[in-house]
Amino acid sequence: RSAARRDHSLGAAGGSNGGGTVVSATLRVTDVTKTFRSGDDSVPVLRGVSLQVQDGSLLAVLGPSGCGKTTLLRLVAGFDRPDAGTIELNGRVLSAPGRFVSPEQRAIGVVPQDRLQPWA
Repeated sequence: RSAARRDHSLGAAGGSNGGGTVVSATLRVTDVTKTFRSGDDSVPVLRGVSLQVQDGSLLAVLGPSGCGKTTLLRLVAGFDRPDAGTIELNGRVLSAPGRFVSPEQRAIGVVPQDRLQPWA
């Protein structure tokens, strides 16, 4: 259900109980869409992305460079706003049409990848 620029796909591992049934989730992303625009050009980065992550579980977002991984994380953290869809944390709507909670009010921590590489 996701599409990204340059026709790469965004893969996410996790968010279910292993049997294909999605259970109560702490983080829920539903039908999120994001397109970047510059002048007359538009680049769809995420289309209809949905995922659920249970409390205490881990999620890996995998894909090639430019497929939308960082965009998805930025939307969850509140650094960018989605064009459509909803983002919820513990049942609290963080982002939806007509609603946006600022990053400092989300209780979500972000560590940039370049800070994990001591040689960079």
